[in-house]
Amino acid sequence: MAQIQCAIGIVVILGLTWLWSSNKRGISWRTVLWGLALQLILALIVVVFPPGVRAFQWFGDGVTWFLSFATQGAAFLFETSHCPPDKPLLASSLPSRSPP
Repeated sequence: MAQIQCAIGIVVILGLTWLWSSNKRGISWRTVLWGLALQLILALIVVVFPPGVRAFQWFGDGVTWFLSFATQGAAFLFETSHCPPDKPLLASSLPSRSPP
């Protein structure tokens, strides 16, 4: 069901962009279809193909490792009371307000 919903969403977005286009005849549908095909291939590599899954997991771990330096710097600058280790930097830096 989720795949059908995603496909309908893509069709709706393409339809809206075509509807709002000022030059409907200037749209290169071949380019649009190539873009959709490349997006589908990349999604299959990331989700299904085991080396692709491992590569993106490795990349995500690298980004997390890199962002840990920002957390360490914020802890040094603001002391640990303002930057708890279990929260991301942005969530701990912004003031929290409860709704009235």
